Amino acid sequence: MVPQAISQLASFAWWLGWTEQVFKSSDSAESALCTGRANFVAQYGHKALIPKDIWNHIIHPDGSTNIKGFRDLFIHLNTNADADELRRLIFDYFHTSAYWRSYLSESSCPNR
Repeated sequence: MVPQAISQLASFAWWLGWTEQVFKSSDSAESALCTGRANFVAQYGHKALIPKDIWNHIIHPDGSTNIKGFRDLFIHLNTNADADELRRLIFDYFHTSAYWRSYLSESSCPNR
């Protein structure tokens, strides 16, 4: 790649690894969502922003399917440039509760 193309790619790729930047442990946050699935599913706003195939896995009654859904959701947050609003909603979901906020990194939530 030419230097200009690398520079342009870097400016567009700020969202790569978003979950690793926002959470103390991306794996722990993902696991917590699996455990708290009922509360997450009951929230309004983010359902319309989550791709249908991922949402169908999240709401599926089989536990292993839920795990795949949340894993795919975190992959989507890390790899989809058009997921800004969904990233904001997921951040807000964690930030609005003291329990969920404990999963956020200090750098993503400096005024705790």
